Amino acid sequence: MNLENLCVVLVEPQGALNIGSVCRAMANFGVARLRLVDPQVDHLGDEARRMAVRAAPLLEGTELYPDLAAALVDCRLALGTTRRFGKYREDFLHPDEAADVLLPATAKGNVALVFGREDKGLLTAELDLCQRFITIPTGETLASMNLAQAVVVCVYETANAFGRASGKPIGVARRASGRQLEA
Repeated sequence: MNLENLCVVLVEPQGALNIGSVCRAMANFGVARLRLVDPQVDHLGDEARRMAVRAAPLLEGTELYPDLAAALVDCRLALGTTRRFGKYREDFLHPDEAADVLLPATAKGNVALVFGREDKGLLTAELDLCQRFITIPTGETLASMNLAQAVVVCVYETANAFGRASGKPIGVARRASGRQLEA
């Protein structure tokens, strides 16, 4: 398993704040390869940098592609995220299950977590480029998640599975005492 072979792909992202937030989340969990497909905003602008905070180097190293097919050409596996269910979409993975599918493939080459547009997600033709689908279970009141939040969930689960498999779980730290919290 090799997290260096994991790419996060955002298709036509519309919000610079989201792009910056995605970079920060990726950096939080040791994922360093971001690919943007036809971004609709300046991914290097002030808003993106403000949200990326210390993940600015990841932001600056972002790879740009004209379409999803080009972004996935060197990936041996692509998992697309969607909330759309249908006749041909029945075998959905939850993010923790997706991590278990994704991680073994990272040992053999590039793999991708693919996320769609903030307003309408991935198109059917784009989902057709993905081998499996991920859906994040949410409440019915608001079933669709914010782009950056969806990335956080998927990247966290992948990093968590990687940590368990490598014997280095994430987030193992000494807890603050009550006195420290009060201070």
